[in-house]
Amino acid sequence: MAISVNVNALPESSEGGNKETKFIPAGNQLARLVSYVEMGFHTPEFKGKVAMYDSGKRAGEVKDDEFIIQLVFEFPACEYTGDFPLTIATSIPWKDGFLNKLSIGKALLEGRLSKQYALRSKYIKYLNAFKDATSIDSPSLDAFIDKPLMITVKNVKGKVKEDGTAPVYANMTPEGITSPSMRHPMTGKLEEYEVPGIIGEYCTVYDWESPTKEAWDLLRTNVQDCIKRAKNYIGSPTEAMLLEFPDQSEGTVQDKATEGVPEVSMPKVEQV
Repeated sequence: MAISVNVNALPESSEGGNKETKFIPAGNQLARLVSYVEMGFHTPEFKGKVAMYDSGKRAGEVKDDEFIIQLVFEFPACEYTGDFPLTIATSIPWKDGFLNKLSIGKALLEGRLSKQYALRSKYIKYLNAFKDATSIDSPSLDAFIDKPLMITVKNVKGKVKEDGTAPVYANMTPEGITSPSMRHPMTGKLEEYEVPGIIGEYCTVYDWESPTKEAWDLLRTNVQDCIKRAKNYIGSPTEAMLLEFPDQSEGTVQDKATEGVPEVSMPKVEQV
């Protein structure tokens, strides 16, 4: 007898697999930049090893340290489960360096990089995308905190877990950032969209040169640890600030807020 399955006889839900998981749907989504964090200089790594130049005059030399920045984008119009809204972040500390790294080289920071090469950097791509989307002319990314945006999201499914769920990783690129408006395909009229306000609680701005204890306490533990591992942490304003306060052992507000949040809110490494 051939195997047969009566789909109509199957239960609508079960305690096992196929658990519902919310994620940021692919396509144009309303968003806001909710966090800007400067994490100091770090040596680039690749597959757990210090990254080296593989060609040119510096072939075989260790790559220059990079200043790492984390941006967090919230998608307040998307439905989510748990107590924390869906986000996409850059520069997530990982065992082999960073996922979805956003970095600035010393040449660009010191104004020694030509405009031709600067325009190729991800930092300048983000800066120009924000300027175009908001009409705000600023040399710093933190100026765009809480500004309404439209972001093109792409999804990649991960491996199926033992419980039957498969995480969905949301990806974005700076080229996908636009103003929250679309031109009607039939009338040609520009339609503006209202972006909901921020839902979660974040470290809005963590400035490397002017850190505050209030901002530090809102950072996730892995980000705090990353800052402490920075090559320029010793002698930094952050080190001086933390020496004035006892260590915290119970985690940050952000950690507690994200307990039990599905893995789907974390982005896959962005392919640029």
